[in-house]
Amino acid sequence: MVKPPKLRVMISSRSASPVFGGTSTLEKVRADLASFIDGATLFDEPLFETWTHEQAQRNANYNAYEDALVEATECHILLALYNGEAGSVARAGDVGICHRELETGRAANPAKVYLVALLPLADLPADLEARERDERFRLYVKDEGLFQNGRDAKDCESLKALVGKILRRAVADEAIVGARQLARNRLAYGAALDWSHLDFQERKAKLEEVCREGLADRGGTVQQDPRNVLLSVAGRPVLWRCHGVPAALSIPAARELVGQPFFKDHELNHLLAASRGGPVHLIACHRRVTESQALRILGVPDATVVNAEFGIYLAEETHKIQLVFLSDCRTETKTREALQRFFAWLEVTKESQRLAERAASRAKIVAVIAGEGPR
Repeated sequence: MVKPPKLRVMISSRSASPVFGGTSTLEKVRADLASFIDGATLFDEPLFETWTHEQAQRNANYNAYEDALVEATECHILLALYNGEAGSVARAGDVGICHRELETGRAANPAKVYLVALLPLADLPADLEARERDERFRLYVKDEGLFQNGRDAKDCESLKALVGKILRRAVADEAIVGARQLARNRLAYGAALDWSHLDFQERKAKLEEVCREGLADRGGTVQQDPRNVLLSVAGRPVLWRCHGVPAALSIPAARELVGQPFFKDHELNHLLAASRGGPVHLIACHRRVTESQALRILGVPDATVVNAEFGIYLAEETHKIQLVFLSDCRTETKTREALQRFFAWLEVTKESQRLAERAASRAKIVAVIAGEGPR
């Protein structure tokens, strides 16, 4: 079995400087902390791997400055042990290495950077250049709000306890961010990817097929054209016309495949005998639908608009036109779920009775329009 990856933790700090009132040095503190972090496990598996300058020096090609900045960029978690010293420089006038590591890590991802103050902070040096360098570093930490209350330690034990809390929080944050990222990327896998491979006509046909089958599973029967399904609502027979929009409604080529379908309702008049109502247009949309997009297809702003979990329901009261937009139909399952949610909404809100009444009125209007057509 492949071993799970570890979270890489960079420990950034000075090295030889004394800390905790001179009871230890940062080199020792860093080594102890690295051992503590590397020894942490989750379900008996090591969870972290640390990076320190001492560990990196074992590499023959080690470059103190460049390697540190690369690690500050690429690590998952940057733990800055802050004693107020900016760190060494390669040339006079440079920014201290600790300052550069902290700033580089924050530029890559500020959420991964955790600063722990080691109290008391080091005294400012007598050397003017070093003093100015440290003062710039301290001002940067203050201005960026990195010196947070509760994130300070006065001895090795309190430091380990604090770092343990920080890493637990960091792991939880990483997991949450990762889950959200996977959710955003869910459409790049499986059935959603398969549907994305279809061309417009194929995807349109697939959307209409799933809608037809979904209505049939509820007791509907196909009427001649496979896009026409007779399904009773509130005890009244209603003719449903299935449509598929194979891309975003903002894309004209996809939107035009449906157009304004109610203008052709008179062509379905022969299916509206025996007190059948309708048609009600069921439009499965491959992407999300907004109210403005739905109203643009209806063509008039004065309508009942319901924006719900399934998508958008429009009912125009003058001509009794009804449009049901199923949103985000990326797969067969998602399309069926949207259809199920629509009918559940009808039942819970008692809108099924109003839908059936409008459908009955629409059938009468369609009959009149059909009777006034060419002879």
